[in-house]
Amino acid sequence: MEYRTLPHGGERIGVIGLGSSALTERAEAEKTVRTALDLGVNYIDMAAAEAEAFAVCGRAIAGRRDKVYLQLHFG
Repeated sequence: MEYRTLPHGGERIGVIGLGSSALTERAEAEKTVRTALDLGVNYIDMAAAEAEAFAVCGRAIAGRRDKVYLQLHFG
């Protein structure tokens, strides 16, 4: 995985992230998130249409939360 350093905070973010809007099937979604993390993805966009994606992602990143950056949208 190639990473880039953000200019204002110094975080190293992978050039490939994971969008969560398709994470609807619980077991498959958790497996998808875990596999992405295993492959070096460390950025997840939580702009999901379904609220269940938040719970799915939370279960999938348990124990690795300190290694993942989440983007959330408000409004």
